[in-house]
Amino acid sequence: MNNQVKDLLRGNSRRGSIIFIGSTDWTGQLVSAGESLVDKTSTNKLTHVVFRGSDGRVYESTIGTHVVDRKLIFSSGVKITDFEKWMNGVKARYILIMNLDGLTDKQIKIATGTALRLKEKKMYYPVFELVGTLMAGVAWTIAGWFKNKKAQDKILASRNPLDGKNGEYCIAFVNHCFESAERRIIPVEINESVCNVGDGLRGHDGFSLYQISPNIKAYTKLSGEKFNFEID
Repeated sequence: MNNQVKDLLRGNSRRGSIIFIGSTDWTGQLVSAGESLVDKTSTNKLTHVVFRGSDGRVYESTIGTHVVDRKLIFSSGVKITDFEKWMNGVKARYILIMNLDGLTDKQIKIATGTALRLKEKKMYYPVFELVGTLMAGVAWTIAGWFKNKKAQDKILASRNPLDGKNGEYCIAFVNHCFESAERRIIPVEINESVCNVGDGLRGHDGFSLYQISPNIKAYTKLSGEKFNFEID
């Protein structure tokens, strides 16, 4: 990440900010492929999301590999990183900063506390749940071919077919943390286990959004306004 983007992040993100990322690594490509099935807007380019906690650090559900009892495990759980260190490690084509209107210090502390408890419980980012979301996207697309809106709505409202008991991928993790503070991120009609990253920009009214890629562009979504933000 170049210094210009870092300066823009420092100047526009704060405690409680939700940061969306569009990456080009293998997990990003998998996520983008799945999102493009149900998200026909440019936000299907967004592949990961994190938030800044009450301590200013970055909280996220990340995926990785490690060996346990000679078995390769694809999970790495809740990751907490100092903001400056996090910026140095991010490789992204798109970065969007979302600041929720009316978000209080108390709500930020509650969301952060929830993230810390999930880390203590060893919540992880499950590959199979991500694949399940991809399967749900395929089913949603097929239903669309037959113009079956009722079936599409049912798919989005249903639980992920590969949903794990102790796993949440990135957007589900952020949504869970903020919902504990009564600020749900994704639309209520979409099940948390099948939501995509772009849904985090549609689930509520009132926020300021800054696009950095690397030039900054500000957008404000007012209460009741239809979401129409497009990534350049």
